[in-house]
Amino acid sequence: MCGFVCSALCLRFVFTSISLAIGAANPQFKAENVAKIAAGVSGVLCMIINLVVVVIILGLSPTLVAVYQFETRLTIPSLGWAAIVIASLMLITSMVYLLCRMALKKGTDALEKLAQ
Repeated sequence: MCGFVCSALCLRFVFTSISLAIGAANPQFKAENVAKIAAGVSGVLCMIINLVVVVIILGLSPTLVAVYQFETRLTIPSLGWAAIVIASLMLITSMVYLLCRMALKKGTDALEKLAQ
């Protein structure tokens, strides 16, 4: 249960960062209808990337652990679980940081272009 909650909280930041980065990279300031923004190329790209992230984080990690346990007939010790959790958190944190940094740069460039 605790792992699910931690994964959900981390994914919340990842999804927000991805949406922010894609929205800042391809802003649509002159859209007539808000629904057209979500159904556009950027919205669909955001949904696909988010789906891939969910598959990688929630689907692939438990599968690899299960295969390891089945093949070696061993359980992963507590230190191994701690290493997996720390590595996942570091990956998610770096991903969020890089996406937010890119979003801020792209967003400011788009606003400066709009002001000209």
